[in-house]
Amino acid sequence: NTNKAYNGLTHPCKGEAGNYMPDLKYRYLAEDVPTGLCFAKGLAEILGLPTPSIDKVMVWAQQCIGLEIMVDGKMKGKDLDKTRAPQGMG
Repeated sequence: NTNKAYNGLTHPCKGEAGNYMPDLKYRYLAEDVPTGLCFAKGLAEILGLPTPSIDKVMVWAQQCIGLEIMVDGKMKGKDLDKTRAPQGMG
């Protein structure tokens, strides 16, 4: 960890001893994806910049958090208004 602000932070897990899984509904996905990652992806889309790594994370993350944000690689999902993507600002 290179950022001291993150020292001591852990990701909550679910399960039993020896069989833990990250809680994929926790705010690290549920808040950070719609606010931070969606803004970055939306801006890159406007600027015509490819974002293959962000796209892979978005496809996975939107399934985890139960939102439709990106469709066919574009910021045009039905839940876009729940994000900070420029495309969802009306």
